[in-house]
Amino acid sequence: MAGVPLIRLDARAWQTREHFRAALLPALGAPAWHGRNLNALYAGLVAGEDRVRPPLMVEIVVARPLPGR
Repeated sequence: MAGVPLIRLDARAWQTREHFRAALLPALGAPAWHGRNLNALYAGLVAGEDRVRPPLMVEIVVARPLPGR
């Protein structure tokens, strides 16, 4: 989509969901105190605490399923 920011994440070294969060939050420009759960992610995007605002696209490169809990 034209004009929509693209965030590209390299997942080759990811082993857990936390690795995903550790890559995504800085890419969104989230502040250091930002929560690490989905509710905090949603609130950060909607409330404008993150530098990048919706709409946006996230592309995960070289991804494989993350192990379950």
